[in-house]
Amino acid sequence: MKTVADMTYEERSRILSASEEDFSRMIHLDFQKATGHGGQKINKTSSSVRALHLSSGISVRCMESRSQLANRKIACQKLRREIARQIRIPLDQYPLEKRLFHLEPVPSAGNTRYPCWIADFFDVLFSCSADLHQSAELLQTSPSKLSKLLKKDPSLWRDFLILRAQCSPGENRQEDHNITLDNTPSSQQSAK
Repeated sequence: MKTVADMTYEERSRILSASEEDFSRMIHLDFQKATGHGGQKINKTSSSVRALHLSSGISVRCMESRSQLANRKIACQKLRREIARQIRIPLDQYPLEKRLFHLEPVPSAGNTRYPCWIADFFDVLFSCSADLHQSAELLQTSPSKLSKLLKKDPSLWRDFLILRAQCSPGENRQEDHNITLDNTPSSQQSAK
């Protein structure tokens, strides 16, 4: 995780909410031949896209589609979300008007506000050492509601578990062992 030394709240917000045209000036795109299914089209065209954010060094790769244009768009969306997940800013360095983070309404994943929401939400989690109970208290909600919000997006749940492991290394958390990759408690899976 990157910290405040790398970027300010305003800089991160400007990046995450930039128009597509402005965002394209902040990144470098590499095109390569993709691997995998897709026949000769995959082997002949440079449809795989690697997007690198120049100031942070964060990069993502996209080869979901056989179309370079589609992969370019998906890579830019992925890169914004990755920046939101990785760059942490302590809450005491937020501007005063932004210190009261509203958990709801949660923007949909396709909404342009979603990466900013992810960044703010993970800053709260980070400030509480990824403790759901402390975070819930700060956000005036319940830990179970926070857990459900995180599990709606599997990549957010994965990133939360990584953040929690980084904040409290060596702790053996029982609730982590009761969750499988599909976020179903293991006791429910055995009953099926």
